[in-house]
Amino acid sequence: MVKGAGRSAAAEEKTAVAAKSAMAARKDVGAGVEKAAWVPDPVTGYYRPSGAAKEVDAADLRAKLCC
Repeated sequence: MVKGAGRSAAAEEKTAVAAKSAMAARKDVGAGVEKAAWVPDPVTGYYRPSGAAKEVDAADLRAKLCC
């Protein structure tokens, strides 16, 4: 090993993995991925993505699950 070579093998591997994942992410961007439609939330009136999970109020959930 050359003294003062700079990076370790682990650092080189991390960089290579990060570069591969970044390239894969760029390919997915232009792949015609359908954007989520925004729909009004009937409770709040705010718009949210149509596929998003509904927020659950902890107090309501406790009341439903408890006796």
